[in-house]
Amino acid sequence: MSWVNQGYDILHLSMGYDGIQNKDICNSGFRVANEIIDWCEKTMKQSA
Repeated sequence: MSWVNQGYDILHLSMGYDGIQNKDICNSGFRVANEIIDWCEKTMKQSA
């Protein structure tokens, strides 16, 4: 669940509400989002 919180904090709060446009922060947010997507994909394949 910490990945979700971290992704939400970076992508939604920092970039959305605060308007931070630092490329490194954006990249770290997208990296976390991709980790969440990869985890979900792997979990769904295992349960199928």
